[in-house]
Amino acid sequence: MLKDLISNQRVLFSKDLYSAGQIETLFNDLKSKGDLVTAILTLEEEDRSLLLFILQDDLYAAVQLKDDTFSSLPFADYFYLMSQAEGALHLYITNPIFFKALLVLSQKKPSIVATTDILNIEALLAQVQKKKKEAVLLLKKSGEVNLFYFRSGKLSEGYFQSPGEAKKEGTLQEQLLVYTYSSDESDPMEIQLFYDLDVTPAADVDDALEALGEGVEQRLASLPRLILKQEGGGAHVEKILDKGFFTLGRDLRSDWVIKDPMVSREHALISQDQDGFHIEDRGSRNGTLVNKEKVTRQKLSDHDEIKIGSAEFIFSEKEAPSRPASSASLELTPSERTLKGTIAWTLEVVSGKEIGRAYELAPRRLSIGRGKADISVNDPKVSRHHADLEWSEKGFVLVDLKSTNGILVNDLRVEKTSLSENDIITVGDTRLRVVLKK
Repeated sequence: MLKDLISNQRVLFSKDLYSAGQIETLFNDLKSKGDLVTAILTLEEEDRSLLLFILQDDLYAAVQLKDDTFSSLPFADYFYLMSQAEGALHLYITNPIFFKALLVLSQKKPSIVATTDILNIEALLAQVQKKKKEAVLLLKKSGEVNLFYFRSGKLSEGYFQSPGEAKKEGTLQEQLLVYTYSSDESDPMEIQLFYDLDVTPAADVDDALEALGEGVEQRLASLPRLILKQEGGGAHVEKILDKGFFTLGRDLRSDWVIKDPMVSREHALISQDQDGFHIEDRGSRNGTLVNKEKVTRQKLSDHDEIKIGSAEFIFSEKEAPSRPASSASLELTPSERTLKGTIAWTLEVVSGKEIGRAYELAPRRLSIGRGKADISVNDPKVSRHHADLEWSEKGFVLVDLKSTNGILVNDLRVEKTSLSENDIITVGDTRLRVVLKK
């Protein structure tokens, strides 16, 4: 199966149960190391796998693998599906050829489809060699999938699902032929040959980071949470149940530490299985109450009340809906009124492809990047989401988001710095000047 073929690649990261935010964290970690990794991230569920293709640290394409068939996904759809998914997460480091071959399977239709009882494999290889073109060959036998790559008509790479069973002696072409002729005549091997290898990134690749953030938010919003009730009407404290096991107790290593002498060090455990969330008392001295009844193990439902020592919690299956904005909340803050009435911040392009262009800055967090950003810079050396401008009452703070080529202010490399009038910001080959106007 294609899933097994992918799993033969080198594993960089593996986790049995995916939790919210892990994909975003992994991606940011890759960017920070600057190794320009080419990888495939898989989120494996029972009936399908969601694949994220990462080319030199940048998101490239998203694919669904179901019934051993690839189908391309827009990033927005991928991250939405990811936000609803439950499964194992694996990050595989791969080479560009295998990376491209899988994308061909997801984006292109084969030029030739046949079986080994109809098409002579040696004649097919001779045809590919005669054409002197790039090609990808897929051989499928009883659920086992093998991939081969041709460069200028010559077989140069082979990926066997069961490498240990492939004949090691001879050339790669001889190994391919031995494998093909090992097929039982009563169960012929399926052949798919692809000549069109012109793969492309997802159409919404420039919006991928935004979709990633939205996917994480959707994932978090869909998860249950534990809300600590506060006496006197104080603001509630809550934690999202984003892991398979969530511990409560006096031990400082607990997921929720309860500082109460009536609470045991390892007092209770909330776990998740296919049936939902359950709370289990861990043999505590004073017990665990659910809806005022002492329990050993109890399935949790929305709005169940949990009492551990003096701490009272509410189990909530959904995020509380946000309150609609009042008319007052739509008004400008004092700092925004000051900016709007007295000083206007602008970035002017003083060198680069868009020299002379000016960006008026609104008093809020703004993104700088090559893709869909508040300040979109047409420069190949600028990352898709290169930096952020953070607004405060004192002005803007520039924050580098671990971009590939970094950011300079007045010719000094910075990670985070406050901006002043006439500062020169350099991103890629583009220079922008900070202008303040009253």
